[in-house]
Amino acid sequence: DASEASLHTLGSLVLALQVQGGAAPVTGNTDVIRLLRDTGGINQAVLLVLLIFSISSWAVILHKAWTLRAAGDQSKRFIEVFRRSSKFSEVQAACASLSASPLVGVFQSGYAEINAQFRLTTPATDAAAPAGRATLKSLAAVDRALLRAASAEIGKLEKRVTFLATTASITPFIGLFGTVWGILVAFNRIGATGST
Repeated sequence: DASEASLHTLGSLVLALQVQGGAAPVTGNTDVIRLLRDTGGINQAVLLVLLIFSISSWAVILHKAWTLRAAGDQSKRFIEVFRRSSKFSEVQAACASLSASPLVGVFQSGYAEINAQFRLTTPATDAAAPAGRATLKSLAAVDRALLRAASAEIGKLEKRVTFLATTASITPFIGLFGTVWGILVAFNRIGATGST
């Protein structure tokens, strides 16, 4: 291509002019290292804070991705077990191997509430119930137990997400502070030397 050839020629010309003028060719790695070494303490502190936030954020993101993937896989298996089983006790037995699924916590809470109501209701005290058959006293209590468990499981899944939101809100201002400070230092140096 003609444009690639002209860019290559232009780059070669700039490099030749740098070498001819006595300047050392610019290399990316040494300039960045030199630039970091020549910055002031405040700018280095800002960069360090931003680096810590970045590493922490990536750790949370990767941990969340792993946790959500495990929760999704185990939830699929829990639903398969739940649909295949004819008794809640069979589902309860499978819950130990599917602990990463949020559905397990919701199911166990509802199962515990139903069992508690069955233990309280006996055929002798409930004349309306057929002999030998347990009945639920309060379906609303089961519903409340399921809602509490669902809220707790959502809280577990959303754990550390507020850190990401806080980081996304704060770090641009930290970076802006570092930029403004760097501009002030640059203007002071320009003023001291009297030349740009």
